[in-house]
Amino acid sequence: MKVYVTRRCGHDEKISVYGPYRGRDAAIERESNKLCYACWVKRRDCREQYEQAHDKLGFLIREYVRHYADDPNAETRIREQLASGEMTEASLADWILTYRFEK
Repeated sequence: MKVYVTRRCGHDEKISVYGPYRGRDAAIERESNKLCYACWVKRRDCREQYEQAHDKLGFLIREYVRHYADDPNAETRIREQLASGEMTEASLADWILTYRFEK
């Protein structure tokens, strides 16, 4: 049976509902609590972009900490500087590139 469902994001979408009749209302209710396909794809892409940026930042911080291996608070200090705006991701990346080429 095909029915139109208003999704959590407010968009209407046509879905197929199978199974016994007594369980179809519950299935329709579950589907109405999900995002439509287009919104789900947007959310997935945003999550992937966030994870990529987070991985890049983690890499930069690990490189910085590796340089200052004798300082046990290096990671905490760099995260605080990034959070406060004292240092940006770009300036950290520039510092790492400069340091790598100097060695």
